[in-house]
Amino acid sequence: MFLRFSSGSQTPKQKVKRLLLIYLAAATVMLLILLASLVTLNAQTTALLASLDTADRTMREDAHRIVLGIERQKTAVVMISALLLVGLALGVFLPGQRLLKRVIAMGAARDRQLREAQTALDLTNHALRHKNQQIEKEQARLRRALNNAALLCGEQAAFTYSVSHDLKSPANTLQLVLDELIHEHASTMSDDGRGLLQHAQESITLMSILIEDVLQYSWATDPNEAVQTVDLAAAVNTACEKLHEQISATDALVTMGKLNHIKAAPRQIDILLYHLLSNALTFQREGHIPNVHISSKVGTKPDTVVLRVEDNGIGIAEEDQLRIFGLFQRLHLRDTYPGSGLGLATCQRIAANHSGTITLQSALGEGSIFEVTLGPLLSQDAALLGAYAA
Repeated sequence: MFLRFSSGSQTPKQKVKRLLLIYLAAATVMLLILLASLVTLNAQTTALLASLDTADRTMREDAHRIVLGIERQKTAVVMISALLLVGLALGVFLPGQRLLKRVIAMGAARDRQLREAQTALDLTNHALRHKNQQIEKEQARLRRALNNAALLCGEQAAFTYSVSHDLKSPANTLQLVLDELIHEHASTMSDDGRGLLQHAQESITLMSILIEDVLQYSWATDPNEAVQTVDLAAAVNTACEKLHEQISATDALVTMGKLNHIKAAPRQIDILLYHLLSNALTFQREGHIPNVHISSKVGTKPDTVVLRVEDNGIGIAEEDQLRIFGLFQRLHLRDTYPGSGLGLATCQRIAANHSGTITLQSALGEGSIFEVTLGPLLSQDAALLGAYAA
């Protein structure tokens, strides 16, 4: 006979504990029944043996038979009790033992899984420590490289500014001398002499423009310029004043839309607008009056403004639209369109300094639209990285 009980939502340990308690209770009851039976039979046997002394032979024989029967009953009780205990053990203890074995096996399997997981975790931690060490070494190398690059950039900017500034003075002097020669002595020269003098004057003019553009590029690389509130409308007016002669000579129409105030480096914004407006006035189709419209709007990113310069010039082919932002990159001969090839490179650098970009929409013969996104002025390291990325 097997004992059965409902497991419900008990855990394996609770099931085993309950089985053992049931087994102990059943064994105790069976032992109590066995002891009670034995006590009763012993009492009957003792009473019968006592009566044998006074009974006759017939009664003795009857009593002896009764005693034998009682002894057989005692043996039967013992055998039945033993069988009950064996059945109880088979019905209760063995299922509990099997359940306990399953619990132990599950625990061993879980321990094995935990050991395997711990081993995998240790390997992963070791790999991560090795990777972190590599990252730290790479970061240290990049910091050294960035510091060296910043130092070299500063030295290069200082050298460029010094050389350009020192060249500007003799170039101006030479320009004045050539102007004086043309004004005072051109009439006494031969046609060849006047031609050579004119050629020298044009060359020194180009040299002066190049020196000025190099100076402006060196200013655009200055990371220490103070940030101020810049009125873009006032900056456009400043650029128009600097280009007054070119605007008057071409009867150009320069209009302004809505222009915002921004936090920026004022000198860099003046240089940016000067180059964008100068390009719009210079690269025009013959016989066309330049028409330039300048406006701005709030950018999609926080604290940004998008400056837009639109012209009706000659336009730029799609395959050349990345090339024009390189240093000293020109698409036309100087005899056709003058310039140093530094203007748009300077504009791109200024945009990078202000956490922004410069983009172009153009097609040959359809004019151009330059959009410059301007945000907060970057630190020296960030501006340097932005310039390299650009």
